[in-house]
Amino acid sequence: MISAIRDLGEWTQSYNQKEVLDVLIETIDPKNYPYAVILSFQDDKWEIELEEYDKFSSTKYLYRRGSPNGINYSPTAMITELRKTFTVKFAAWFEKIHKESKEEESKERFSIIKVAEIIAKEKEQILNAVEEKLSGVKEGAFFTVKIDGKYLKQIPVFTDIFLKMVNEKDIQISSSDRMCSVCGEKKSLVMGGSSAFKFYTIDKPGFITGGFDESRSWRNYPVCIECNLLLQEGKRFLEENLRFRFYGLSYLLIPQFLFGKLSLKDDVIDLLSDEEKRKSLKEESVNNTIASEDDILHYLQEESDQLMLHLLFMQKVQAAERILLLVQDVFPSHLRRIFEVKKDVERKFARGDGTLELYNFGRIRTFFQKSDEEKKNADLDKYFLEITAAVFHGSVLDIRFLITFFMKEIRRKFLNNGENEQNVRWAVRDALMNTLFFVQLGNLPKEEGKQMKASRFESVFTEYGPHLNKPEKRALFLLGSLAQLLLDVQKKIRNAQPFAEKLKGLRMRESDFLGLLPEVKEKLRQYEQDNRYEGYERHFASVLGEEISSLLLQAGSGWKLSIDEMNFYFSTGMYLKYNVWTAIKEQRDTNEKQIIELESGELVK
Repeated sequence: MISAIRDLGEWTQSYNQKEVLDVLIETIDPKNYPYAVILSFQDDKWEIELEEYDKFSSTKYLYRRGSPNGINYSPTAMITELRKTFTVKFAAWFEKIHKESKEEESKERFSIIKVAEIIAKEKEQILNAVEEKLSGVKEGAFFTVKIDGKYLKQIPVFTDIFLKMVNEKDIQISSSDRMCSVCGEKKSLVMGGSSAFKFYTIDKPGFITGGFDESRSWRNYPVCIECNLLLQEGKRFLEENLRFRFYGLSYLLIPQFLFGKLSLKDDVIDLLSDEEKRKSLKEESVNNTIASEDDILHYLQEESDQLMLHLLFMQKVQAAERILLLVQDVFPSHLRRIFEVKKDVERKFARGDGTLELYNFGRIRTFFQKSDEEKKNADLDKYFLEITAAVFHGSVLDIRFLITFFMKEIRRKFLNNGENEQNVRWAVRDALMNTLFFVQLGNLPKEEGKQMKASRFESVFTEYGPHLNKPEKRALFLLGSLAQLLLDVQKKIRNAQPFAEKLKGLRMRESDFLGLLPEVKEKLRQYEQDNRYEGYERHFASVLGEEISSLLLQAGSGWKLSIDEMNFYFSTGMYLKYNVWTAIKEQRDTNEKQIIELESGELVK
């Protein structure tokens, strides 16, 4: 990942024709500071110039902010309060460098010594001249310097000091003639890490190799000055162009190119960094996303596997950064597989009018956001990110772990059923969509179950229940459909669903389910005299009862299923009652057609 960020920094620097130094220079905001107040020196004379800020050559001012209450990395400073800024930011910079220069007796810094002495001696005259120059200016301005007609970036002594000050903290822990861990080359100086990454620290002895000696901590992560600059440029490009939102979380998308052509790199990075192009593509394929916010992955699935992607989820805590998750080595071919499975899951859950139920990671986030609805902040981010990583890597998930969280949300909606019955169905639908998505991606490997007899519901199990690989699971699923039939009949006849209380808030055990089948059958029998209990519903109940009994006999007793698992399979059967009925109807229609054809053949004879 680090080398990919360095390569990205090298590419952007070359693409934008930047000098290495430009990586460290910050852009001044032209809206807030449209004017430059220049203290211009020619020989021993000075004058104040006022010029409009030239944003196209902004690097010439050599600006980089430093401490809020101290000097910057160059004398260029934004004017807030004129006299305070001049004293604390501008004059103080020259005073500090003047002192160091005298100690070093550097001939190269002679011009700075002269300027510093003039500023100290003629401070009031300079300030008065600045006030006069700014008297008619209402917009913001910043201080800077010119010497003999040259801007700061054009004067080597200033750029040398600038580079030294920027790297001063990093090179406190360094070594000479060592191998850089990023570029792999031997360099005259390597530093102990890069300031581009705030998540790398050596503030605790346990983080340091070499006998916990801080002076040797450069061994942990040796970085040469050139790579440090490129890493900072790469990180800046990522922050400005490749930071995306992902269901309340934030990640950096880091592209890495393997044996790729330069044109591929140019095309991909151009797409990633061109906001208008991304917006246009997003409008064209709004239904093809797996993330509802700023999804870019759909556009990258068509690339070749010469491209590799890393997703870095980070959380900023004040000035520090904390890595939440790093998903490495995601290839476009696997992205294509993810989107193929997504489309197949959507097809399975299409509504009667053909409208698709769009699938994305939001269906997963539904169950992995808060452990308690009353909590203010999300506390299940860790689990959500682990599942996300499993999807991108194709690694194995534990279905029992998933179902525990699925059932927690389903039960919550079930207990509040009076508010909105649809909420329960939607929760079960989302859980089932997630399960099928994981099964088809290979995140939930199929377990070997008992050999089962062919079922008249094989089409339903093939489409929606590849995970229903045991007779007890299938029995629970169909029992859920039968129980839902009873609830629907009660609502139609009594405008109430009293039998829902028998479901014990979906916390039923094996013994509860074994006793549930005769209870449902008996309750439906009591409605047989009511003509609102229609013939097709009676046929549905009869066929289902027969099939469930057969499956329970095959299953035997002592099911090795958790309470959450049993109730989950039962709940999905409730949700898919219509699909189960459709399977019965299609089979009945087929049988009737065969009888008619047979009778017709007999008559012909």
